Amino acid sequence: IMEDEAEADFAVLGAAAIAGKEVKPPGAVTIGDVFGWFPNDTRIMKMKLKGSTIRKMLDAMVRELPAEAPSFPHPSRSLSFTINMIFKPPRVVDVRIKGQRIGDDDEY
Repeated sequence: IMEDEAEADFAVLGAAAIAGKEVKPPGAVTIGDVFGWFPNDTRIMKMKLKGSTIRKMLDAMVRELPAEAPSFPHPSRSLSFTINMIFKPPRVVDVRIKGQRIGDDDEY
């Protein structure tokens, strides 16, 4: 929803922004459902980022794993990545936007 509303290449949300630990059963998700998950006045920011910055941002968001991480990234459908737990702290690898590997100097 954020990706579409911002007309962005991708969107990412930190886990701390989502309230509660309720698991929603399968089915349609409404805008009302989404707003109910956010206790604060959450705003969408749109910005251009280099691929290298996106990678650093995601690395920072996963560094607390395997512990519960309030910064854990929740990506939109266009952003995918693998978390390599062999590294200490963990880091992301194979970051893709719309199926294409990101370039460190490319802007998204």
